[in-house]
Amino acid sequence: MSHLATPPSPPALHIESGIATITLNRPAQRNRLENEDLQTLLAHFQQVNDDPAVRLLVLTANTQGQPKPVFCAGYDIGGFGLHYYPSGLARYIQRMGLAATQRAFLTARPFTWQQLEKLGLFEDFVQATEWQATLNELTQDIISLAPLAAEETKKSINEIATGVAQEATLRERVDRTSLSEDFAEGRAAFAERRQPVFRGQ
Repeated sequence: MSHLATPPSPPALHIESGIATITLNRPAQRNRLENEDLQTLLAHFQQVNDDPAVRLLVLTANTQGQPKPVFCAGYDIGGFGLHYYPSGLARYIQRMGLAATQRAFLTARPFTWQQLEKLGLFEDFVQATEWQATLNELTQDIISLAPLAAEETKKSINEIATGVAQEATLRERVDRTSLSEDFAEGRAAFAERRQPVFRGQ
């Protein structure tokens, strides 16, 4: 029995149980990004950021019908030259380092997964047959964290990494989370040998 290929469409957003999933959906074009996709992604990211119930964002892709699955072939620049936007370049340098960023933008040569693994960009590489189970396990580990502590810690990590952290602000976050109901719940759950029930307060 033959199956019809999924028609290409902009990225789709699905939110359930605190987990937001954005799926790239141009499998026949190796999930390349077009102008409308960028606008759709920005709108999705804004919706996710504005929803306090969302704890985790999964970015995935439809690879149906691809002989070799490709997550995303990148932005379709349509034949014209492009200087990458400054904040994007800064993130590349911050997360990949100067040499890898120069290689990516000044040679346009693709990276192998082994090269990307050495850069420490990913949690893990798994076989396709293990992908969904690994994703489910990771998302459940993250979603089970205390919401307030995770959110405040993420802010602090990003500020420290970009060099804009203020010691007083970091200390305020430590104090706020230490006095939270979630902190008390975590201690109680540990003492009672049970799973904590966090409420983000």
